[in-house]
Amino acid sequence: MLALMNNDARNHWLVRQYAAEALSQGYFHFTSTTKDSDYHVTQVTIGGPTRPPLLEKISKVRRDRFMDHSNTGIQTPNISLLPAISRLSKSIRWTLIAQEITSRQQLPAPSMLSFSPWHRISKSVALAIASVCRLMPVPLRILIYRSLSSLGARFYGPSCSLNAQQLPFGMYLKTKSVEDHRALAIEFGALQLERSQTEIPVPRPLGLVSDTDTSYLLTTALPGQRFGSYIDILSDHDLDLFVRDMQKYLEQLRSITRQRAPKYEIGNAIDGPCYDYRIIAARGYDKERGDFFGPFISEEDFNDTPRTPALTDVFHSQGHEIVFTHSDINMRNILVHNGRILGIVDRENSGWFPDYWEYTKAHYVTKLNRRWLRAVDRIFERCGDFRHDLAIECRLWEY
Repeated sequence: MLALMNNDARNHWLVRQYAAEALSQGYFHFTSTTKDSDYHVTQVTIGGPTRPPLLEKISKVRRDRFMDHSNTGIQTPNISLLPAISRLSKSIRWTLIAQEITSRQQLPAPSMLSFSPWHRISKSVALAIASVCRLMPVPLRILIYRSLSSLGARFYGPSCSLNAQQLPFGMYLKTKSVEDHRALAIEFGALQLERSQTEIPVPRPLGLVSDTDTSYLLTTALPGQRFGSYIDILSDHDLDLFVRDMQKYLEQLRSITRQRAPKYEIGNAIDGPCYDYRIIAARGYDKERGDFFGPFISEEDFNDTPRTPALTDVFHSQGHEIVFTHSDINMRNILVHNGRILGIVDRENSGWFPDYWEYTKAHYVTKLNRRWLRAVDRIFERCGDFRHDLAIECRLWEY
């Protein structure tokens, strides 16, 4: 409740209970504007996945104002109260997180979770649906995919990616324009490789089809929530467990071998042209080439791609080991529960790259979350010292 100094009931402004609870937990930060009754309110994103439902219904940043809808001429609250309250919002969030971590430490340590019976049932249903769909003509198959996508949007809402949608029966559907069909083919091939040669928890690819406009990749879904929603509420011990899990999976990933002798040393998961956001950002768009580069006969050939003519003395050396690479390790693509990894997703950037590429790409995608970047450094300690390669990449990124 916001109130003026006067105790007259007419001078009290009431806040709905669920909004007051979110405010008391530090989820809102207010700033005043040049107008007396106007203010900006920003959601404070510090914390874990259990956020008040109210926050999902309102925008992250919005402008608002105090207004008297009663037509009684009541005086509006002093806008300076809001920034004063907001000064403690981040401190409140971190204090509540510390309390949550302390209470959780009294519980048994989280273990590697096995999938629930419901997940196994959903997976069986998904496999049955995919098997039936493969017997159908492509147009009918795509119609079913689109229908499932509409149902998924209604049941689960949109996902954090415009090109992916959770479906009923434990499935996910990714779409791209037909010009970028190869990106989904890369992911399909990468999933097959990892499932055949590692124990990394990954989705099972169920189908890949295209029409004249759009390509569709159907996979099983994995349980868990994005690691980014947990990183603030993990204790140091929980983060240690996460780092060890990632080291184990990264070691398996980099041990994947090619199924046949390649013509090109560096390429995507199916030995074709690379589809990589870092390279796409560094090079101008070419309509004939699209967003695909290579494949590259050698590391020397590859090193010319991320370079810029303006920095002739900034380039990578040769002689790195070429290893299989996810190429998009970030907090959004790792699914966890209580800090333990349940899955790693999104492989359209995957392929065979120099051994430093996974590490520098993890820094490229997320540059601001220091706790995550420190965890990345620890995860890659066993792989080698890539600080010099990162310094080179940082100079190229900044340009």
